[in-house]
Amino acid sequence: MFLYHKQVFQCLLHAAVLTTGVAKAKDYPGPYRPDDFVGYASSLHGLDEAAYGRMSLEDPVLQLAYQTVFGSSISGGFYGLPPAVSAALADLRKRGDTVTPMLLQLMERNHETGFESSVLASIAAVGTINVEPYLEYARRLLRERTDTMNGALVGCAAQLLASHGTKEDGDLMIWVMETRPYVADAVTRKLDALNRRLGLPKQVPRPNLKDSAPTSAPSEANSRRDLRRPSVPSEEKSAPISPWFKRALIVVILAGLLWFVIKSRKATNS
Repeated sequence: MFLYHKQVFQCLLHAAVLTTGVAKAKDYPGPYRPDDFVGYASSLHGLDEAAYGRMSLEDPVLQLAYQTVFGSSISGGFYGLPPAVSAALADLRKRGDTVTPMLLQLMERNHETGFESSVLASIAAVGTINVEPYLEYARRLLRERTDTMNGALVGCAAQLLASHGTKEDGDLMIWVMETRPYVADAVTRKLDALNRRLGLPKQVPRPNLKDSAPTSAPSEANSRRDLRRPSVPSEEKSAPISPWFKRALIVVILAGLLWFVIKSRKATNS
């Protein structure tokens, strides 16, 4: 009987959580998840460019070396690297675009990690790799992980778009800020930098105007209007659930649970 009561309680509590929105993800900047690279940067000691050149892209040691390269970047650049890490950077630059499929695969495997952020932040500084696939990655990240990405990752993706993106990327940044205002601080300066680079006027986001991420260039006349929700007459808009209603609903649920337990005990005693 106790187990049965416990199951009933869990079901009712779960319903209360879903109803009141307590289960909604919170806004916080991190921390980063741990990545899945094998080994430590210290194990690269003594390796030179020739040694890296003999490794395949599937070699865990080479992947660890590249992870260490990006993890050692400072403000999107590479400075004062140890010899083994500097040699790995030279190998990375020599291989050029051939490393892109491998890097993108590692990024997909390591969401919300320092590796994912550091690649977005410093891939352009490698200098021999086409950044377009990484721009597409950043756009997809902002569109598809809007409610889960941490603030640092948003900033790195926005920085890449600010330095190499298009006007439509500015619309995407505005949509992100309007959809999740928490990350606005990480995006605002990047948006301003993008507009300065493209010679566009400063844009100010207005929360809750859009319901889907922009994916293509809007027309000149309707570029802003097409990204907003269609207007809905006020009488057709559903009224929001007030906090008092939610609290009253919880009280009713818990009262029902208490009544059920007391009734069950009386039935058992009789």
